[in-house]
Amino acid sequence: MVSERPEGIVLGGLLTPLGLIQAVSEYSQRHGIRSGLAIIKRRFLRAFASAGVRFHEIAGARLIYPVDGPASPYFHRHLDPVVPVYWLVDEIAPEAEQAIARYVDGRSPPPSPPRESTRNDNKSATPSLREPSPRRSP
Repeated sequence: MVSERPEGIVLGGLLTPLGLIQAVSEYSQRHGIRSGLAIIKRRFLRAFASAGVRFHEIAGARLIYPVDGPASPYFHRHLDPVVPVYWLVDEIAPEAEQAIARYVDGRSPPPSPPRESTRNDNKSATPSLREPSPRRSP
């Protein structure tokens, strides 16, 4: 899943992914799953860290996604690089709950001023969702 706001990420913009982390953590704990693995954008990683939700970067990892793959623009030629991360469910579940509680209680930091997006809108990984398909003549 990709969840991103073009003008930048603030804690309010993290509520959906924080809720997903909380739901996945609860599911994982019920089924004895102790950790998870993901590839996320560096900017997203920093936003989570500023909200108190810490992922662990996988040191020495390298990108092997094909340059001509359907999601290539997400991984290649992008100003905001992807970062492979892992998390431990017992660590991240309470961090996500605390971050959600801070936001709900109004104790979250004030929204950051809008920043320019680092998304690569010129070459979408899913052009059919962003651009109308060309009309074909009968």
